[in-house]
Amino acid sequence: MSDLIHDTPWLVAVWPGMGSVAALAGTYLVGKLGAKPVAHLPTRNYFDIESVQVDEGLIQPPRPPRVVIYRWENPSGPDLLISIAEAQPSRNGFGLAEELVDLAHDLGARRIATFAAMATPSDPRAPARVFSAGTDVHLLERVDERDEVHRLEEGSISGLNGVLLAAGAARNLPGVCLLGEFPFFASGVPQPKAAAAVLRVFRHLTGVPLDLDELDEQAQVVEQKLTAILRRLEGQGQDTERFLPSPLVREETPAEEPRIEPNSEAVPTVAGLDPAVLAHIEALFAEAEADRARALALKALLDEHGVFREYEDRFLDLFKQGN
Repeated sequence: MSDLIHDTPWLVAVWPGMGSVAALAGTYLVGKLGAKPVAHLPTRNYFDIESVQVDEGLIQPPRPPRVVIYRWENPSGPDLLISIAEAQPSRNGFGLAEELVDLAHDLGARRIATFAAMATPSDPRAPARVFSAGTDVHLLERVDERDEVHRLEEGSISGLNGVLLAAGAARNLPGVCLLGEFPFFASGVPQPKAAAAVLRVFRHLTGVPLDLDELDEQAQVVEQKLTAILRRLEGQGQDTERFLPSPLVREETPAEEPRIEPNSEAVPTVAGLDPAVLAHIEALFAEAEADRARALALKALLDEHGVFREYEDRFLDLFKQGN
């Protein structure tokens, strides 16, 4: 079985989700290996058109989200087909998964790997674990050889990162899902540490040579920012463990993938405000500093909890800074 794992072409498929874990891992894989686009999957039947773009007053023809398949030819091991999707389908997701499996099979893939996210009550300073689930016991045994891998005994994987494996199993294509762990309170922030952890396990599984130094550097930056947020909360006597909920295995599609640049100001102390909400507010402030479009979500959250006045000066400062 080991020879099959290392010699058989793989389909690697990612969709947007929590912490951008899958998207980060997939796009890093494409960029670092220099994979080339070889196919597009038709998606019009799987997405509702809910908005249109306007350019100089003219409404542009709608374009459904794309699913692009890249190929990397490995000179010393299994080739990779890497599917990068712009969005999770809004309807008939299993049908889209079946089409992708059929296309990948025609292109030579005989194994499937998907990447996903696992939000847990973890400390951002701790090493990221990887959780595994799959349709083939041999693949699971292979990934379980890594110390950081934990078998997912129960739960659910929503979205195409999980559904695709069921579609693949129906076509006798065994598959595995690797879920990268990250702190629950930071689900709105890209998580390169979790993405790097997933790719390390994938590298072990397939033998694909992959340099992760750049992703590790990004992970250090984000870890420092998240740690700073925790320290500010702890410095005000907040019980930071309270806002880290029970583990979840659930993929949610974010509207966009923000970058984190936390505000250097102290976190306001708001009497009666749950620490979980404080952490969420801090994360949104960090996102809004990098992308002003996130200010709308921040304003909505502040209004929802009736604390806009407490944060008003800081909120307005976002628009005084240079873009």
